Amino acid sequence: MSDAARGAFAARWGFPSGSPWLNVALTHRSADRDHGRQAERLEFLGDAVVGAAVAKALVDAMPDPVD
Repeated sequence: MSDAARGAFAARWGFPSGSPWLNVALTHRSADRDHGRQAERLEFLGDAVVGAAVAKALVDAMPDPVD
């Protein structure tokens, strides 16, 4: 994810810009160059943030869905 995309995401969802925790949460462990860091412990947070973004987009796209 580019720095611009990360900044836009942080601004849209109210996260502090440049938050190291947000960067860790949004970085998959396969992309972690520093093997000493335990990014996988926060990977679930990244998954939850993506899930929340998708849910919000669906609610916005279909405000009155038929069950």
